Amino acid sequence: MSRHLGLHLDTDPAAAAGRADLSYLHPDRLRLGGTGVFAGDWALTAATDDSPPRVPVGFVGVLIDTWNAFAVFACAREVAEAIVADQQRLRDAERARLHTEGVRGPALTARLDEAFAPMWFDGDEIVVDERATHGDADGLSRIGPDEQGRYVVNGWNWTWTAVDPADCDRIAGRIPPDGEHQEYVVLTHTGMRVPHDRLRVTSLTRRATHNGEAFVAVLSLDGADVGTIENDGNGGATELYAANSVFDWQRMHGYVTGCRWRGEPMSQEAVLDALVDEHRQDAAVHRAVAWGSTMVRLLDRRGHVVAETQVIPAPTTAAGRRHLAAALSGRDGRGAVWQLWTGSRWQTLARLTPPDGGGTGHAGAAPA
Repeated sequence: MSRHLGLHLDTDPAAAAGRADLSYLHPDRLRLGGTGVFAGDWALTAATDDSPPRVPVGFVGVLIDTWNAFAVFACAREVAEAIVADQQRLRDAERARLHTEGVRGPALTARLDEAFAPMWFDGDEIVVDERATHGDADGLSRIGPDEQGRYVVNGWNWTWTAVDPADCDRIAGRIPPDGEHQEYVVLTHTGMRVPHDRLRVTSLTRRATHNGEAFVAVLSLDGADVGTIENDGNGGATELYAANSVFDWQRMHGYVTGCRWRGEPMSQEAVLDALVDEHRQDAAVHRAVAWGSTMVRLLDRRGHVVAETQVIPAPTTAAGRRHLAAALSGRDGRGAVWQLWTGSRWQTLARLTPPDGGGTGHAGAAPA
């Protein structure tokens, strides 16, 4: 069996669905670092009955970020070429529509460029001409490949969304099989990017020392204990002590090599500390929710937690969040942003805005 399902250009969606079960790519199962199928919300075709809108062509990519509830994904060159081709398809359809309305000459070009910006490849770069909407100064942009040869086509700009492969008439791109579609995982509390979430801390014992805090954490792989992470609380390094050969130093090295913090490689000690902190924060928010409360935490400019506390009751409205943001103003001068645990993720609650451009300022409520 081929490692990839190949480039899908099926005009019959039933035939495509019959060849492979792609339910593991459903948007409800998609998370950061996972492969999904994406389309622009502008390209959906309205159905004639109560069925969902059809997607003329879906594009395979890896979800790397979200903004305003829209998706940002990275895709291979062949998919980027398909996106450019689909943009031309939309331009051709719009040109025909305008022509039937009697629009001609420069007026047709202006309306066409405003509706669907011209796009083309210039060598390895995609040129996007949005001067009709953004002007000459900001309207012309180039999109080049990243170090993996992938393209982020108008990410953080166009309103891309993850779609169900079953709703697509065609799918452009190579689809990894189930089980290999998650390239990496972003941990919920620390934000560390890891190769997989099979390795995790499952228990933590802490005790105060005169120099700080000592801890021993049990590290498990696929639910089986493989060692302990320990720190003596006296300023020494955090170290891993393997319990058996299942997860030796070579496998740990491979895991660490795949970890990233804000895009940068990490040391083994930093990874171990982050795994411990992930478990600690997860336990804290679960306790808070069980008690009918929630958690707020303060991050410094590096993204590290410098303070955290429970909030009872948990705010459920925009007004409640604004009131909480105001109450936190000036409470702790070490951080840059307060975050609120929503039950599934950390939401920005208030940013500390320096009044003079430096130092510590007041908390400004984040938009609801």
